[in-house]
Amino acid sequence: MDYTKAINLDSEHTGAYIDLGNAYSDKSEFDLAITNYRRAIELNPDDAYVYRKLGDVYFLKDDFGSAIANYNKAIEMNPDDVYAYHYRGFAHFLKKNFDLALVDYTMSITLKPDYVQAYVNRGIAYGKKRDFNRAISDYTVAIQLNPKLALLYHNRGNAYLLTNEFDSAITDYTTSIQLDPDNAEAYASRGSTYDIMGEVDKAIKDYTKAIELNLRHADIYFNRATAYNSIGKFELAITDYTKAIELNPEHIKAYVNRGDAYSNIGEEKPAINDLNKAIELNPDESLAYNNLGNIYANNGEFDSAIVNYNMAIELTPDEAIVYHNRGLAYFYKGENNQTLHNYAKVLELEPNYAPIYYNRAKIWLHQQDWEKAKRDLTAAIGMGMDVIKMFRNDYQSLAGFHRKTGIELPRDIITMLIQQEEQTQTSLMARNLVQPKGRLDSHQSEDITAILAQQTEQTLIQLMGKNLLQSQSRIEEDSSEDGVPMLLAQETQFSIPSVSTNQFRV
Repeated sequence: MDYTKAINLDSEHTGAYIDLGNAYSDKSEFDLAITNYRRAIELNPDDAYVYRKLGDVYFLKDDFGSAIANYNKAIEMNPDDVYAYHYRGFAHFLKKNFDLALVDYTMSITLKPDYVQAYVNRGIAYGKKRDFNRAISDYTVAIQLNPKLALLYHNRGNAYLLTNEFDSAITDYTTSIQLDPDNAEAYASRGSTYDIMGEVDKAIKDYTKAIELNLRHADIYFNRATAYNSIGKFELAITDYTKAIELNPEHIKAYVNRGDAYSNIGEEKPAINDLNKAIELNPDESLAYNNLGNIYANNGEFDSAIVNYNMAIELTPDEAIVYHNRGLAYFYKGENNQTLHNYAKVLELEPNYAPIYYNRAKIWLHQQDWEKAKRDLTAAIGMGMDVIKMFRNDYQSLAGFHRKTGIELPRDIITMLIQQEEQTQTSLMARNLVQPKGRLDSHQSEDITAILAQQTEQTLIQLMGKNLLQSQSRIEEDSSEDGVPMLLAQETQFSIPSVSTNQFRV
């Protein structure tokens, strides 16, 4: 129908203005849509449907305040308008008013118990509130209502991931991939979960598949690079970090980790350049200072190392491994009191940090404080440290210790250092240069992020010592009842494996 012709024949034809507004809205000509909806309201100010449609257009224009005002009017006139509640909730969500969003999503579900979109979006809102169990419940209901929609499994997988239910997350990501084999984000998310679980080969395979499916996101290359780095494939890691930097020239953590990879292959100049670039981009990047300290320490430049460790500690005073590194630097300078002070701080922050007990025992050996040495060696052995191998790495033999220190060890200490105990773990200190930080528990993070409509947002989440990046989510548009577009927010997340917080061994 020619709506303009109808209006010319009857300038008070309300329905024609509404239809013309709908047509302009479908063509994304939002200002013309608004003009026609407003004319329809002038002719019939009691039409709740037009207020809701006007709210939809403002919503699509990202004018969420005006959208909410019109949804309010629609609901006032028609308290049973399920879509007005839903999209008002959506608008509240995008304004970060998550509690109001939850109220509206719940009302839309009350009015329409089989409303899949509302369950999905309420699940995402619960995620923002860090109520992941309720999020999982909502995604589960949505799956029961529509078991063939891949993104539902993907979203629930994300919630499982954030509750450390990794096997359930893998199962859901796999189902999402089976339903949509070309979904690169699902491979990326599953890859990050495998990464957290320590299944690095599977993680690399999924990251590679995501890249093959044309997921050109800096953090996918970053993820794969860090996975390569963790298994000693440093050249491949450098290639991927470089690609991440090409895609995002301000990717601070890529510079930090590429610097670490360069350091691991002995290329100190590019390593230092990368770490300084990270500091230039973010003067508060404590990891860069720590890793610079490692490079200087490994070259015997302990004063420069300590300057950088001091900066790292000033920025992150609760990072145990930096005190550990600074303590080692003081140890090699022969400043045992400073070393002991730093080691005490490590144990204050992480009482079960096993390498410290061996390192502190070395000080007691040098000071001939045998009882303290035995106590710390016993603690290290009890935590699974292979003190025999560590001692050999440091001194080669008992004779080597005597040559280096001039000290004769008592028989009971000798027995601890030569007796063949069952070896369960090699010291982190046994490695030359650097060793990534161990994984710590859980989130200190910002919340899980959903990206809805035309708005995009990113947030970093720390999980098990890993930084998780929330990627851009997508809106799936289809049609549903009453001509209302079906908007489903897909939470797509994948991790950024941890930037290396390293320790050194001279």
